Amino acid sequence: MWAAVDCSTDSSVVVTTRNSEPAQGGAAQVALRSWFAPASMTALEIVLGIDNIIFISILVGRLPERRRNRARIQGLALAMLTRILLLLSLAWMMRLTEPLSP
Repeated sequence: MWAAVDCSTDSSVVVTTRNSEPAQGGAAQVALRSWFAPASMTALEIVLGIDNIIFISILVGRLPERRRNRARIQGLALAMLTRILLLLSLAWMMRLTEPLSP
C-alpha cells in the first residue's frame, strides 16, 4: 500500500492511496496481519487492567479499614466504566464516514 499526500491547496490535504496485492504467502499472511491489531489491543487492555488493580490497591491501603472495601469496589468500577466508554467512543469514531461539521 502506498499513499501520496498533496498539501498544495490552501486549507485542505488530499491523500491518495492504492492497495497493492498481498506479498508471497497470500491469505495466511493477510489473516495473520488482521489478527495482530485485536491481539495487541487485548494484551494492552490486560496489562492496563492489572496496572489499575495494583494502583487502586496501593491507594486503598492508605484508607481507614472500614472504608477500604467500598473504595476498592468504587475505584475498580470507575476504571472499568471509563475504559468501556473510551472503547465505545473509539468504535463510534471508526464508523464516521463524513465530517461532523460542514
